[in-house]
Amino acid sequence: MTKTWAARLGVVLVATGVGAAMLAPTAQAGTTGASAKGATSAAKHPGSRCPLPVFGPGKSYHPKINRKSFTAEVTNPWFPLVVGRTMIYTGVKDGKQALNVVVITPHTKVIDGVRTRVIEDRLYLAGALEERTRDYYAQDGCGNVWYFGEDTATLDANGKVTSTEGSFHAGVKGAQPGVFMQAHPRIGREFRQARQGSPSRCATRERVSRPSLR
Repeated sequence: MTKTWAARLGVVLVATGVGAAMLAPTAQAGTTGASAKGATSAAKHPGSRCPLPVFGPGKSYHPKINRKSFTAEVTNPWFPLVVGRTMIYTGVKDGKQALNVVVITPHTKVIDGVRTRVIEDRLYLAGALEERTRDYYAQDGCGNVWYFGEDTATLDANGKVTSTEGSFHAGVKGAQPGVFMQAHPRIGREFRQARQGSPSRCATRERVSRPSLR
């Protein structure tokens, strides 16, 4: 689905139409350290420029990216993806108790010429696996986190795949990457998370805190 685990459960600063506060996960395990080289690269290299894509409808959306500037080491302080970390979220979805297990794996995948970090996401409703997804993120040289696609599957009560709707890879069949989290969020700025997505907007009145890299 175009709305990934973070957007679905409202755990990041960006949200569609309305602001969303960052929520702490129920539990975190397997945490390892990570450097902040990506988030601080712009300061170290003043000449580097990472223009953010302007939101535009349909086929007019074609963000320009410098593929060589990207890394799978996502250290953005607003959306750190620490390899080995497991995040567990609980809530209610469609009237059912929901459990969302998100694992930042050590694996990477090259999509549209960019090496991305692979995130494993499992959504359980009322104790049954409802959806399994692999999300692909990378960070540019200025610290912005980009979303390059996902492979998602919806399952029935017997574990059989009933749909893969929403799956896409940037660079395939016209799909485009988009910014998932800015290095320096600006209130009210709209941008696309991906070619298939709705515009995202920074929260305007919510209090937020940054997650730990440790």
